[in-house]
Amino acid sequence: CTYGVLRYEGVRVEVFLFPSEVHLQEFLEVIGDDPWYVSCGNAVLHFPECDPMIIDNILSALTSSPR
Repeated sequence: CTYGVLRYEGVRVEVFLFPSEVHLQEFLEVIGDDPWYVSCGNAVLHFPECDPMIIDNILSALTSSPR
């Protein structure tokens, strides 16, 4: 797993990147149903409790960007 932190509109976001789906699924099992962890592709984003609109903006940008 690769770990990084970024700031967007004053919100601290932790990013966990996984080399495979297996590693991602194992991590998701450990964190359980915490709504502040969001899976997107091979990454898990951890948001502190913040405005859900900011989370939506970040996820929209990730899913609409060309790959």
